[in-house]
Amino acid sequence: MLTLKEVNELIKNIPYQELSDSPTVKKYTEWSFFTPYLTTLEAAYSENLPAPLRRIKPTIELRGRLDTNIPKVSSDSLSIKRVWNRVPQKLPETKIEALHALRWFAGAEINIRPEVRLPNLLTLLSAGGRGYVGHHLRINVGDGAKATVVVLDYLGNEKGMKTFIIDGSLGAGSELTLYAVTIHKWGAPSFSRRIFALSRNAKLIIKTVTGGGIMTHERYDSVLGGDGSEAYIITSAMTKAGCRLDLITNVFHEASKTKSRVKVRGGVKGDSTLIHRGVGRITEEATDSDTEIESRITILGHSGRGYSIPMLELESGRVKAAKHSTSVTKVDDSTKFYLMSRGLSKSDIIDLIMRGIMTYSGALNTVLPGASL
Repeated sequence: MLTLKEVNELIKNIPYQELSDSPTVKKYTEWSFFTPYLTTLEAAYSENLPAPLRRIKPTIELRGRLDTNIPKVSSDSLSIKRVWNRVPQKLPETKIEALHALRWFAGAEINIRPEVRLPNLLTLLSAGGRGYVGHHLRINVGDGAKATVVVLDYLGNEKGMKTFIIDGSLGAGSELTLYAVTIHKWGAPSFSRRIFALSRNAKLIIKTVTGGGIMTHERYDSVLGGDGSEAYIITSAMTKAGCRLDLITNVFHEASKTKSRVKVRGGVKGDSTLIHRGVGRITEEATDSDTEIESRITILGHSGRGYSIPMLELESGRVKAAKHSTSVTKVDDSTKFYLMSRGLSKSDIIDLIMRGIMTYSGALNTVLPGASL
């Protein structure tokens, strides 16, 4: 196992992101928040969980090094095993992913076969702690299998840093529904990436709700590599005072007759910042494919900032459809006046709009009914 000094030497000269910094790129993820924590000691134990999360009994718990719980499961339809960090053959090209590759210490691999039919079959909790926390999850859905997975990503006010990467593969004709709830508070920066590769006629449905912390970088990449594969991403996002969330949703169409839909609803409170970036890319081989990105961000105050940046990259001359729409707006005075005339206060109006945004994706009510981020 490498020492912290050796890890630091390996990643010292790796840039934070593949693109060189520019005036536009710089303002999204503030990587300076991560720098003080690159050589932080690993968290031995996880933080105390908030009451809503304590009600849930997860199948898998990824916590600190000493209190991680990964059950040993092996059957004809399902297997779960622990996976350990290994020094990779080649480091990634970005600093935080290189750090993750060298240092993550708690992970699980889940293999699902066609016999699995139970809803909400697997619930996974990834909790933060005082120090560095590195978690990794692999989800392999076999040909013709269908499964639902719930991921709870919690990071509270402890000082430290967290990296959490999920990589998944969907076999031919399979279907995965992922409910992801991210609750990040003010204390620590975090880097999250979810990467899914889809085979022929596979279907991926992702429903997420995200509450960003001091600096939360959360990225979803879906690669439609099989003919007829489909990806649907529905996201609710909210930032509170002093927080910054860089949310990225990318879909790459690499086979014919593929389809994707990305829909994002976001809210910005106080002096926080919410960024949504999304790419719908149709390659030359992905003929007769269909992609759409829809992004709506609402500013719920006077000093918050919102950025909505959907992008289409079309390399094929045969595209079924390619659409994007975006808006960053404030609640207009006429709407406020109307609602106040019906007896609502200004704080009631903000709470009502927040509740609408946070329940848009359906993830919050499904996983944590009645909870708020």
